[in-house]
Amino acid sequence: MTGPRDSFRDFLARRDFLAVSAISLIGLARGSESPPDGDLLYVGTYTERTHSEGIYLIRMDRRSGQLRRVGSVSAGANPSFLALHPNGRTLYAVNELEQYQGRPTGAVSAFAIERDTGSLTGLNEQPSGGGAPCYVSVDRSGRALLVANYAGGSVALLPIQANGALAPAADVDQHAGKGPTPERQEAPHAHCILPDPTNRFALAADLGADRVFVYHLDQRARLYGGHAAFRLGARRAYRPRRTLDRTR
Repeated sequence: MTGPRDSFRDFLARRDFLAVSAISLIGLARGSESPPDGDLLYVGTYTERTHSEGIYLIRMDRRSGQLRRVGSVSAGANPSFLALHPNGRTLYAVNELEQYQGRPTGAVSAFAIERDTGSLTGLNEQPSGGGAPCYVSVDRSGRALLVANYAGGSVALLPIQANGALAPAADVDQHAGKGPTPERQEAPHAHCILPDPTNRFALAADLGADRVFVYHLDQRARLYGGHAAFRLGARRAYRPRRTLDRTR
């Protein structure tokens, strides 16, 4: 069955468009004045069935709004969503695949950011814990990467090592359920996961299950590959409250 993300990818592929899914503004995020050569943007794309080169580096002039491409980096297949580490020294990307190294999962990649130029150097890749990862975020302490796997209908937590590289997933949770629209909600499709402002909870929106799952972020350190790691604790699920559409 073709889902909403499949249709979107097909739309872009037919027109050979650059699929922009995430932009990180380093200069603006730091609250600094615009540098003389413009703010640096990172742009994630779909690479399958397109001419995209991966992640693009673009300079933006704040006054004119002009965009100028300054480089690109090969980042594996479909680096379609990006997230910056809170310290600004590492960039993370999903690799939106349904098969990775012969397994039914996508991947996530980590890149070191060169301080002076903003250029990217690959650190490592890890399986995402489910098919077609479409969203990543970093917890507010910078110690854990949260991933939503759209086709797999799961969420995962990967510990972040001292140099910004990713350890294997410490926790993967499989969602269950479906919604009232069979063509889009026949199975769980996790499509977002974010830490709350207190960093005590993570909230995951699931289109297919028609629910928002709330997890406790367990910050009790345990040894994981020599590093302290978070875990996803108990979850609760909330169905969005609906009202009758009386406009028809």
